[in-house]
Order: sequence, then C-alpha cells, then structure tokens
Amino acid sequence: MTAGCVMFASAACTALVSLDGLSGKVRDAGADGADGDVAKETGVVDVVPPPAFCAPAPGLGACFDFEDDAKDQSPNAFTPLTAQNVGFAQGVFGRAVQLTSAPVSYLLYPAAKSLESTSYTVEAFVMPTKLPAPTKRAGIMDTDSRVSAFYYDDATIHCRGGQQELVSPKIALDAWTHFACVWTPAGGTMYVDGVAAASYVGTGPSDGADSQLIIGGNLPTLDENFDGRVDRLRIWTVARSPGEVRDAARR
Repeated sequence: MTAGCVMFASAACTALVSLDGLSGKVRDAGADGADGDVAKETGVVDVVPPPAFCAPAPGLGACFDFEDDAKDQSPNAFTPLTAQNVGFAQGVFGRAVQLTSAPVSYLLYPAAKSLESTSYTVEAFVMPTKLPAPTKRAGIMDTDSRVSAFYYDDATIHCRGGQQELVSPKIALDAWTHFACVWTPAGGTMYVDGVAAASYVGTGPSDGADSQLIIGGNLPTLDENFDGRVDRLRIWTVARSPGEVRDAARR
C-alpha cells in the first residue's frame, strides 16, 4: 500500500487529510470590568479553556489525536511512511484510530532524532476488541530499541523501556482505558486511569537512536498487530508527573 494513504471501511483508499487540533476561545473581558458585571447578572463566568491537546510543550515528541487523520499533530509533524488498512471510529474525544490484525493494519513513522531520550512517557486511551491468540501479544505502539506498549493474551498491557518491563492489571475488552508509562534512568511507573499500578527501580531505556515508530504492531517485523482503537496517543521525551498523568486520564 502506498505511503500517506489510508484504507477505510469502504475499502476506498484516499490521501490523509490534515485537520486542526482541539481549540477553545476565550471571551474578551469588557472595559472597566463591565464583563464582570454581566457575569454577575447572567450567571455566566469566563473559563479559560485548557490548552489544545497537542499544543507545543517541553518534551512533547509526538502527539496523535486521530481526528480522521494519522499525522502527528505535535510541532514535529511526523507523517506516516505507511498507513496499512487503517480506519477511524468513535473515540473518547472525537475520533480514534481503528486497528485490526486481519486484515493487518498499522501506522509506520520514520526514525527521528526528536524521539531520542533516556526519559520517556507514553500515554494513550485504548479500547481492545479482541485478545491476542494464546501466548501471543499485540503491539499498541513500539519504537523497538526505545520504548513499547503491548497488549497480551492475559488482557494486560506490558510497557518495556530498555530491559525493564511494567505490567498493568487486566484491561477490559470493548471499554476505554487510559494507560501511561513513565521511564527515567533510575526507574519507571505505569499508571492505569491515572492511578499508579506498577513500578520498578533500575536502569531505564537507552536513547534508541534510529528507531522508527509503529502504532498497531511490532518493529521491525510489522506483525503482532493490535485489534481495537487507540485515541490521544502522546510520546514525551520527559518523565511526566503523577498530576500530569492524572489530568491526561480525565474524560
């Protein structure tokens, strides 16, 4: 299948369309505090909206909101080398990418210096729809020599950074779950729906030079494909705090 092309349920192949990220507007305050008077009379209070999901932030290496678009919405703007049999469906917020093992589907992105680090955070909403075959696993995302997240046949998510592995409790099929895996050179923590679920103390991931990124499979073989949906996937080259992870997990 040609790069930059996505296969929908209709089996029609069309170029990926770039959409704007989430945004919000702030109502202008009136002169001399007039807006405050209106708020008192009407009960309407200005609320500053949260930043757009993929807004530039220190350490944001890649961000995918999957609003009918597989392009990285971070300032790095990675475009898929290959979008194999990928579709979009209802997500937690708007749309999500739909992945299957039959036919094989995945998104493959180029290697990038901007994703090289020794501290990482990977976070996403996932909705698995099928368990891998017995003794098998399915790739949610993988950067090969850096960090990865796989869904296993026992319904757990395994996050690997270097030689260290973090394992979640069982993740339900056909339901949305937020997971986040945080690594530093001294250890790592996995969060499920904003709550710490596993941790280790020890060596973290290497900088993983020249590793590509795959969503929905395993590198470098492009197999072990995931059945389900993924929404709001972000890869950070910093270790996010527990509070930041909790905020990301809110729906």
